[in-house]
Amino acid sequence: SGAKKVISRVSKSANLKLFEKVGVDVAVSTKSAAVNEIKHSIVEADRGILSTVEMGQGEILKITLNEKFKDIQLKDLKIPKNTIVAIIERARKVIIPKGITLIRPCDALIIFTTYENSSRVKEFFEAL
Repeated sequence: SGAKKVISRVSKSANLKLFEKVGVDVAVSTKSAAVNEIKHSIVEADRGILSTVEMGQGEILKITLNEKFKDIQLKDLKIPKNTIVAIIERARKVIIPKGITLIRPCDALIIFTTYENSSRVKEFFEAL
């Protein structure tokens, strides 16, 4: 018995990897947590950043499609490179999409992408 998971607060972001190497399951940077919280409060409601990952190198976005969006299979949606549609939230259901999954109006998409690609992904979905 004992602790099943170890979570630690890290004051220097540079030490995050070190904490993970010595057996800490989750190392939380107070600075990163604060940055994420600020980002959450200033982004648009339907095109928000849910989280940043790997010291800001990646982002998890939530984009809600408008009601005029035309149904399309995920494989036919020409999304920017380095972008993964990981989850579709539709009418209180969570869908793990495949290429043939239809993307529909008002779907909320949980998207993984790189920090550099984030603006491009938002602009892509705004243009649809």
